[in-house]
Amino acid sequence: MDIQPFMLSRWRKEYREGLLQEGGQKRVDVKKIKKAISEREVTENIRLKKEIEKLKKGTTC
Repeated sequence: MDIQPFMLSRWRKEYREGLLQEGGQKRVDVKKIKKAISEREVTENIRLKKEIEKLKKGTTC
């Protein structure tokens, strides 16, 4: 079918996240997307702060 593996992976990810319906139709819920992005940013921020603290402790010991 000459479909790139990247596209298949992307479609699967979008389907899991609820951005695609079974018929291949895109379902766009802007509020849901913004919330997911915001949650990811918060999670990443917390992870980075923990990593910074860990690195600070490692350099002072």
